[in-house]
Amino acid sequence: MAEFCSNCGSRVEANDSFCDECGAGLHAGAPAASAARSSGQSRFQFLASNTAVWAGLAAVVLLSAIAAAGYFVFLGGRQSLPDMVERISASVVSIDADKPVKAQDGGAQDQSQSDVKLPATKRVKGSGFAIAEDGLIVTCDHVISDAASITVTLSDGTRLDAKTVGRDPRTDLALLKINAKQRIEPLRFGDSEKLRIGDPVVAIGSPFGLGGSVASAMVAGRDRNIGVGPYDQFIQIDTTLHPHNFGGPLLNVNGEIIGVNAALVADKDRQNETGISFSIPSNLAAAIIDQLRQHGRVRRGWLGVQIQSVTDQQAKDWGMSKAQGALVATVTDSGPAARAGVEVGDVISKFAGKTVFKMRDLPRMVAQTSPGTTVDVELNRRGESRSLRIIMGELD
Repeated sequence: MAEFCSNCGSRVEANDSFCDECGAGLHAGAPAASAARSSGQSRFQFLASNTAVWAGLAAVVLLSAIAAAGYFVFLGGRQSLPDMVERISASVVSIDADKPVKAQDGGAQDQSQSDVKLPATKRVKGSGFAIAEDGLIVTCDHVISDAASITVTLSDGTRLDAKTVGRDPRTDLALLKINAKQRIEPLRFGDSEKLRIGDPVVAIGSPFGLGGSVASAMVAGRDRNIGVGPYDQFIQIDTTLHPHNFGGPLLNVNGEIIGVNAALVADKDRQNETGISFSIPSNLAAAIIDQLRQHGRVRRGWLGVQIQSVTDQQAKDWGMSKAQGALVATVTDSGPAARAGVEVGDVISKFAGKTVFKMRDLPRMVAQTSPGTTVDVELNRRGESRSLRIIMGELD
């Protein structure tokens, strides 16, 4: 009876000790191979079945190695998560802001009702990150607002006093300055517009003052309006971040800042235990921080209107293909819009060449326009298309 090598399937002689093709020993394998052939299995089928097994094992080993090394795969690229975190962590700082205690907080102003001496300040903790070698630190405005003193702790434990360069409460962003003897590697802003739902991201911060704490997450939503400000367009992630993480960076797998961690929406009965976390998108943050860096404040355009959403019925009545744009509800006397001829009931459909899809798109477009700029505006006036040129004012 013919016998075959169990390793490669080649025909062998009964008295051979080794296969001439692959060199495998034959004494243990020949009977099994012979049985396989006697059952009618072709040499090709025999080889294919063994190849599939080895390919499967190789795939398992490869995937295990990748997982163990902490790799993300992102837009065709690959980066080691531990390596990226090690490179980035030294640029992330802890922030302590000592703020005067107000009467409703049970502070110093209530001491007339008690012999117990209460603290005059309370400490608010947060995070931040460096954007320049000379010690410029980005954080959230709510972390440092009204602070009597601000202390920044570097990754090596060095504590430094910080001063405020500029604040923007409307977007909850602030810029600090420290005088560090050592060089701090600055982080760079990435393009948050390139983010997709499902992209992996990493948050680094200092919950409870534990600097360099890392949380891996996934982009769960974009352009979220959570009602905390006029320019809401938050990135939603699927991980609950502690409030001490606020001001810290949200990073893509290339180590670029694509958000500033800023807010948590949680069950009021389980505050900070579980909830949904949100980050300010980097494209908005970068523009605000640039103005704070240059001017110490943010200059925003002003149109001089109050707006509301367009209903389906209004869109139908005015011959619009869909209910989109911003419906003008009131016009401020002598404001930029009034001077250009905007009227109540107009639907602004385009601003500076950009389509206004949703009502809340317009405030962001207006805010990002420099005061004094002349802007082309397209609108629908009770079914008729109009074009106006408006010279932007400045928001107080």
